[in-house]
Amino acid sequence: MTSIPKKACKILLVEDNDLYRSSLSELLETLGYDVLALPDGFAFWQCLDKYKPDSILLDLHLPTLDGFALMKKWQTSLYCQIPILILSASESAEERDRALALGARQFLPKSITVRELDRAIQSELNNERSG
Repeated sequence: MTSIPKKACKILLVEDNDLYRSSLSELLETLGYDVLALPDGFAFWQCLDKYKPDSILLDLHLPTLDGFALMKKWQTSLYCQIPILILSASESAEERDRALALGARQFLPKSITVRELDRAIQSELNNERSG
């Protein structure tokens, strides 16, 4: 399977923890991704139309509009074909199942290595472009 050139890949990262958001954004950019990092679900909806991401990395526990509410709204939007990968500190099977039922493609631990995250993103992008 040929991987998608990363320079063409726009990642929308939604994470409320400033340090984690900043660190992950920088790491993804060093891998060649174009990253827009946002602190909450409201910023997500404000930027989605203008940024047009290829993939979304989403934390579930966000202030005001949490990841579950965001995905519920996303399901009926024009953007529902964009793959969402959940990055969560939670190990709750209930949260994982709920996120996957709402359309998340993968439920990944925040402790994931950069290499594993890169593979997960590439896998979803390849699936989108080949399917």
